[in-house]
Amino acid sequence: MSATGSSTAAWIGPLPPPVHGASLVTARLLERVRERIDDVRVVDVAGKGAGLGHVVSRARAHLRALGVVLGLPAGAVVYVSLFGGFGLWYQLPVLALARARGLRLVAHHHSYAYITARAVPMVLITALLGRRDRHLFLSASMRSAFLDRYASRADHRVVSNAHVVDPGPVRPVAARHGLALVHVSNLSVSKGSVAAVATCAALRRRGVDATLTLVGPCGDEETAAAIAAAGEAVRWLGPCSTDEVNEALDGADVFLFPSSYVNEAEPLVVLEALSRGVPVVATGRGALPELLPADWLVADPEPEGIADRVTSLRTGPSWRADAAARARALFAARCADADPVALVLEPTVREMAVLQVVPSFDVSTREAAAALAVARSYVGASDASIHTLATGTPGADWADRPTVAAPGTGPFATMRWLLRHVRGFDLVHVHVTSGTAAASAALVSRVCGRAFVLQPHGLGVPRSGRAAALDLLLTRPALRAARAVRVEDEAERARVLAVAPGAVVAVLPTTTPRPTRTASTASTAPAVPTQRASRVAGELVEG
Repeated sequence: MSATGSSTAAWIGPLPPPVHGASLVTARLLERVRERIDDVRVVDVAGKGAGLGHVVSRARAHLRALGVVLGLPAGAVVYVSLFGGFGLWYQLPVLALARARGLRLVAHHHSYAYITARAVPMVLITALLGRRDRHLFLSASMRSAFLDRYASRADHRVVSNAHVVDPGPVRPVAARHGLALVHVSNLSVSKGSVAAVATCAALRRRGVDATLTLVGPCGDEETAAAIAAAGEAVRWLGPCSTDEVNEALDGADVFLFPSSYVNEAEPLVVLEALSRGVPVVATGRGALPELLPADWLVADPEPEGIADRVTSLRTGPSWRADAAARARALFAARCADADPVALVLEPTVREMAVLQVVPSFDVSTREAAAALAVARSYVGASDASIHTLATGTPGADWADRPTVAAPGTGPFATMRWLLRHVRGFDLVHVHVTSGTAAASAALVSRVCGRAFVLQPHGLGVPRSGRAAALDLLLTRPALRAARAVRVEDEAERARVLAVAPGAVVAVLPTTTPRPTRTASTASTAPAVPTQRASRVAGELVEG
C-alpha cells in the first residue's frame, strides 16, 4: 500500500452464511482488500440463529467490533458494511468509537430502507462522519436520494457491486430450441419468484416453448406452492454454489427479476447475469433503472407485461447474440466507475463546504452584494466550495455561484432549511441584518454543531428600544458563540467587543458604499481587498 493509504483496516459487516447480496459483496471486497494489505481485522456481525438468540449473537459481535476498534493503530481505516434496518443501532456505537479515536471511516450502503424512509440512526451516523470519512453508494441515483434525505459532510462516492463479480470467459451464444428463462434469488413473493413462474406460464399460453429454472432457497409457502403447481416447465434447483449458479446462467436466454422488494438496491444476481451475457427483464426498483435500459424494465411484476418485454427481445435471427453483447456492455459500464479498494484504503480528499446565509438574493442590498465578494474570498482562500442560502429567486448576478433558494418566505423558511441541511456544511457564514433571521440562523448552526462566522455589516450594536431586546436574546449570544466576527472598521470592532467581550473579531473593510434600489446591480459587489480577504477567509475556513 502507498505511504498515503491505510495499512491497517477493521472490516466490520455481515459475512456468509447466510448468503445474500450484502454479505457476498462484503466478503468479496474483503478478499480484494487482503490482496493490498496484510493487517485486516475482521468481525462478522451477521448474527446467528433466530429470535432472541439472533439478537444476543449480533450484540456480542458488535462488542467484539468495539474491542477491535479500540486496538487499532493511528492511521487505520474502519470499514463498516451498513445494515438496512434496526441493525444500524448496533453499528452506531462502533462508528462513534472510531470517530472518537480519530480513525477514518468508510460506510458502505447496501439498502434503500433508510433512503425510502428517514431513519434516526442514519441521521446520527451522517452526523458522525466528517470530511475525512467516506460513504460508498451502489449507484448515482442512490447517492442522490440519500443526500436529498440526509445532510452529510463526508465524501460521497459511487462504487457498483459489479466490481466484485467475476464475469468469467466469454462463450459463443449457442442456438437452441425454445426459450430458457432463469430466476436466481432467495425465492419469495417479494423477490418476484411467483411472478417469474407466472410469466413462464403466460409465454407458454402464447405458444412459446418456454422453460424456467429457479435457483435459491425457498422459505415462502406461496412460492413453494406456485413451484409445485407449475409442472415440468419449471425446474427448481434449490441453493447452489457459485459455479452451479454460473452454469444455470450460461444455459439461459433471459434472466427474470420482477422484484417488488421495497429495499431493493443493486442486486448482485442481476450483475452476474449481465456479466455472462444474459439479458435481464426486471422491475424498476432501487438502482435497476440506472443499470438496465428502459426496454428491459417493467413498472410492475405483472406476468403479462413481463411476457411482453421478453417477447420484444426475441426479434430477428441473431437476437440472442445481440442481447448478450448488450448485456456485457452494460456490465462493463458498471465496472468503470471507481476502484473500490482504493476508495476504502486511500485518504479522503474533500473540499471544505461553506454555507453563507443572506436575507435575499437582491444585490441592491448591501448584504447580498457583499455575499458575492465573500464567495470569491472563500474560494480564493483555500480548497473550499461555498453555497449561498437566501429567500427569493437568484438573478443573473448569481449565475456562476451555487445557490439555494429557501422554500417559503420569512425567517422560518431559512430556519427550516438549516435544521434539515446545515450538518452537510463545515462552516456557516451569516450576514446579520436588523431582523431575527440571521441571528437565528447562527444559533441554529451552533445547536447543530457547526461553526459559524458573523458579518454584521455595520449593524451598530448596542441598539435601543425593541431592537435592544433582540440584541440581548439573539445577537449578543450569536456574537459570543461565533468562530469569528467579520467587521468593516475598528469602530465597529469596538462596538462588537463592547457587547461581546472575548469575541474573535476580524476587520475586513469593504470600499463600496451601500447600494441603492436605483443603482445598477452590475457593480454593487463591494471592492474587497483580494489578498487580505483571501487570507482572512482562509483562517476562518481552517480555523
